[in-house]
Amino acid sequence: MIAKLPAYMDYLGTKKDGSYKITFVTQEMNSEDGMVLLNMRNKLGWLLFSPEDNIKEEEIPKESPKEFPDDKTPSQRLRGVVFLYWKSLGSKGSFDAYYKVLMEKFINQVKVKLEL
Repeated sequence: MIAKLPAYMDYLGTKKDGSYKITFVTQEMNSEDGMVLLNMRNKLGWLLFSPEDNIKEEEIPKESPKEFPDDKTPSQRLRGVVFLYWKSLGSKGSFDAYYKVLMEKFINQVKVKLEL
């Protein structure tokens, strides 16, 4: 399924984890095109953007995008984000100690939900 529609880039910003947030604004579209986009919501895919209507076949990636950047597992990604959060708080104390305390709190929150 491919959506090809005229749009302009409205916003480009960086996130703490090194990713980017990009916002596009489209022109008015019919309900079929709108449904195509709604069906793609929360799916990982490729975004090709060009101010010209001449994207060449060889410019379209053939492989699927990676689910996890740099082949990191979800737990590795979570640890990295927690590290960035710890740094934003002033890097007080040891990160390993902070991480263990934070994970223990999270584990206990999940355990409480299991007891419902």
